[in-house]
Amino acid sequence: MSKTNAADAVLLLEQLAQVVKEGDNDVREVRIAKLSDAVSGAKCLNVPERKEAEALIKIRDWPALKKYLEEI
Repeated sequence: MSKTNAADAVLLLEQLAQVVKEGDNDVREVRIAKLSDAVSGAKCLNVPERKEAEALIKIRDWPALKKYLEEI
């Protein structure tokens, strides 16, 4: 993985950490939307990986998403 792709993956993991952090529902939904946008634009993910990550976000499976991003 290139340095740019690794940096993108780290940023996605940091955004995921913000999502699972405590906060009211409105703030959390904004964080989830930002994470979803970041996944859509991430250069570290190819199309199938992006679709898988988006599916995990949609069902709110944060542990699985974290594991998936760490493996990339």
